[in-house]
Amino acid sequence: MKHIVMYTILLVMCTLFAVKSFAAERVAEPFVYPAIPDTITDPSSRADFLVMNFWNNFKIEDKIYLNSPGIVEQAFTDYINLFGLVPRETVLTSIEKLLIRADIDKHILQLYVRLAEKYFFSPDAPYSSGEAYLPFVEKILAAKGVDKEERARYRSQQKILTSNNPGMVADDFEYVTPEGKKGKLKKLNTDFILLFFSDPDCADCSLMKVRLDVSPGVQKMIESGKLTVVSLYPYGNKEPWITKAKGYPENWINASIKEDTSFDLKRLPVLYLLDGSKKIILKHPKLEEVENALLQE
Repeated sequence: MKHIVMYTILLVMCTLFAVKSFAAERVAEPFVYPAIPDTITDPSSRADFLVMNFWNNFKIEDKIYLNSPGIVEQAFTDYINLFGLVPRETVLTSIEKLLIRADIDKHILQLYVRLAEKYFFSPDAPYSSGEAYLPFVEKILAAKGVDKEERARYRSQQKILTSNNPGMVADDFEYVTPEGKKGKLKKLNTDFILLFFSDPDCADCSLMKVRLDVSPGVQKMIESGKLTVVSLYPYGNKEPWITKAKGYPENWINASIKEDTSFDLKRLPVLYLLDGSKKIILKHPKLEEVENALLQE
C-alpha cells in the first residue's frame, strides 16, 4: 500500500512537471491574415471582407500575447492601414467585433485600448480619428476592475471625443484678455468665428499666427466685419503669456481660457471654424480649408 501511495505521488508530480514544462515552452503564434475567397473579385468587396474578418484567425483571447505585445501591435497597425480602403461603417463594425472578443479579460482589453490610444488619439497619432477611438474608450469605461485614475483619464477623453464636433454648437467659455477684460464666446456676433488655440512658445503656433495674419481671405473677412479671429492661450491667464500676447494682431481678440476645456487640444496649434450661431463648421482644419470655407460665403 505504501508503494502504491508513493507511486501515485510520483505520478502526480511528473504530470505537474510536464504541464509546467509545456506551458513554459508554449510561444505566441504569429498573426495569420484571413484568406479572401476567390469568389470575391471586386477590389472594394475584397477590402471590405479583409477588414471585417481581419482578426478571425488570431487568438485575441489568449493571454500569452500579453507577453508578446509586438505581435499584436504589428497586426493592429496593418489593420488600421486598411481603413482608408473601406467605408466608415465597415471600420466601426469591425472595431465592435474586435472589442467584443477583447472584452473577455481586463488586461487583454487594456492592451487593445492602449494601442488604439497610441494610433488614434495621441498627439502624434498616425491615424488620428476620434470616431474610431471612441468605441475603445466606451468599452474600457464599461469594464470592471479599471482603477480610479485610469477611469478618470478615459472619462476626460470621452468628454473631448463627444464634444465640439462638426455640426455641434461649440461649448461656451469665458475668456480673459491680457488687460483683464472678460468675454464669452456666445456674445460674439459675426458671421464666422475662427478659434485659434496656440502657445507663444510653440514654433508651429508662431508660424500659424503669421500665416493667418497675412492670409488675404482671412483679412478680407475681418475687415468686412464678417469674421472674428479669437486667439486663445489654453493654460490660464499666466504672466509669461500676458507679456507675449502683445505681439498678436490688434484686429484679433487675444485672450486666455482655463485649462479644463472640452476642445481637443492635444497638439497645438488648433483651429475651429464656427458660424454665427456658434455651430462648428470645421474642426482641426488646415488653413487652406478655412480659406476655402470663407470664400464660399
